[in-house]
Amino acid sequence: IQHCAREFSTENIQFWNAVNEYKSKFKDEENCLPLPPLDSDDEASGPREDFDAIKEGTELYKRFVAVTAEEQINLNAKQRNFIKSVAESKSFQKDTFD
Repeated sequence: IQHCAREFSTENIQFWNAVNEYKSKFKDEENCLPLPPLDSDDEASGPREDFDAIKEGTELYKRFVAVTAEEQINLNAKQRNFIKSVAESKSFQKDTFD
């Protein structure tokens, strides 16, 4: 992280943080299901109502991956095209941005 800051590539740090936040909303044992709501009183099951993988994945794509992204990160063509195809098909998974 310090290397990125020294090299003025803060978009890489921001991308890393955003992807970790995105991934944290999925169940560990399942690649595509969101975590249940966080509730201090009981252990609810089912998808988090406040998490939309398509919406958040699309936002990550537009912000960091798309050719027109304001904070575009450095990816090779194979990685960029893979994520682009996921965005176009709206099939975001927990590991889409790995």
